[in-house]
Amino acid sequence: MKKIIISKKQTGQRLDKFLANNFKIYSRSLWQQGVNKGFLSVNNKKVVPNYRLKENDVLKIDLAKVEKIKTTELKPAKIKLTIIAETNNFLIINK
Repeated sequence: MKKIIISKKQTGQRLDKFLANNFKIYSRSLWQQGVNKGFLSVNNKKVVPNYRLKENDVLKIDLAKVEKIKTTELKPAKIKLTIIAETNNFLIINK
């Protein structure tokens, strides 16, 4: 569990934008999903992604759950592809 206390300088920012700017490995849309799923709280309350931060707000973030969203979001599809032609420069497939 990560805990962040909002400073006067950070006041007024949207929660999702603040998180995306401070944790650049995660996208803003991923943070929006995390907020909506309740994986973080502000002052021990569930909020919406467009919540405006206030000085001394306390963010509690469950990074393990946020990371789970990231790793389970995209899954490769199992499809059979027929290769028609292949060289070092290109590949032609029949999908």
